[in-house]
Amino acid sequence: MIGGILEVRNLTKKKDQTAILKDISFSVQKGELVSIIGRSGCGKTTLLRCINCLEVFDKGYLRVDDIEVSRVNGEKPQSNAKEENDFQTKARKIRQKVGMLFQTLDLFSHLTVLENIILAPVVVKKEPKEKAIERARELLEKVGLKGYENRYPYQLSGGQSQRVAIARSLAMNPEIMLYDEPTSALDPELVGEVLNVMRDLDREGMTQIIVTHAMSFARSASDFVIYMENGEIIEIGSPDKIFDHPSDPRTEAYVRLFRE
Repeated sequence: MIGGILEVRNLTKKKDQTAILKDISFSVQKGELVSIIGRSGCGKTTLLRCINCLEVFDKGYLRVDDIEVSRVNGEKPQSNAKEENDFQTKARKIRQKVGMLFQTLDLFSHLTVLENIILAPVVVKKEPKEKAIERARELLEKVGLKGYENRYPYQLSGGQSQRVAIARSLAMNPEIMLYDEPTSALDPELVGEVLNVMRDLDREGMTQIIVTHAMSFARSASDFVIYMENGEIIEIGSPDKIFDHPSDPRTEAYVRLFRE
């Protein structure tokens, strides 16, 4: 899996001298759906935040499409003004290509669904408001919420709120979508609403990376699965390999928890 739309090489992230991510390497081809699985606290969310440049990694290489960021020997980009400005410029460009759905959706409670979706395209990308509204309505139909334009977040179910948040991210026309446990706070009957949106996006060719504990979804929808433990990638493989024939006993011990 060399090249592709996303490439991560030897990425390391520390916090208070403790390694949160250790020498992470993988790549994703355009249009692939990738699931990242593992126990809570193993570094999955931090990895997503590094890919989106919300966290500054200490060492390694990151490429999103044609934008490259590399760090050597743990040198901080804040070490001088030019280096800091260069990193922040590239980080902003990467964020324009990468949408991210957080566990906390952070929909603006005082704005309608439509206003939540058009805010970033109008303010950040300077899109004409009429164009942004047209696109927002198309996206709401895509996620199964046609007619919800004038509702407020408090009037939505958890699954509906998640789908609005996905539409809001898609309004920025990202090349890659990242999801951090998108179904963890949902009642079981609402989980399918959100997962079906991801399946539809996969069919349309959207590149997606999903941190999830929804093992049936990871198994049925993923092009490949990454198993992480203690800040390391333990194993990468097809869903059949990871869930039925894992090479590492640590992977086997984890997936066994979800077998019937």
